Amino acid sequence: MRAKLSFLAVSLVVIASLAQAQVSDEKVISLKCALSNGVIKQYRVSPNANEVEHFSHKFSQTCRLKSTDLVYDWTCDKTETVWASVGRVDRYTGQFETEWGIPPFGQYSKDNLFFTGVCEQVNEKQKF
Repeated sequence: MRAKLSFLAVSLVVIASLAQAQVSDEKVISLKCALSNGVIKQYRVSPNANEVEHFSHKFSQTCRLKSTDLVYDWTCDKTETVWASVGRVDRYTGQFETEWGIPPFGQYSKDNLFFTGVCEQVNEKQKF
């Protein structure tokens, strides 16, 4: 019985280690996007987790990601401090478009903001 419990404990440790390795091996892509109005937006794209983190020094927002070979598409829900939004970036050209405001998106609404721009991949390095 003791041998079975030891085997089970070792198996759980191995499984936990593999799961941790999978999470840490996930490729995270950092994007810096310059919008047509001059504003810079920053995103961390996590394709394996199907998430995009939209962030600045004032806030952070986790969004749902759908990725294809050609584009990253994401949808961000409204929070207390940030509007709902959608974004799309072409993975080859970097062309970017985003709409902020009230869903449904993709239809003209005088209450929503629509911007285009260009994204580039950046290598983030922690400074502190």
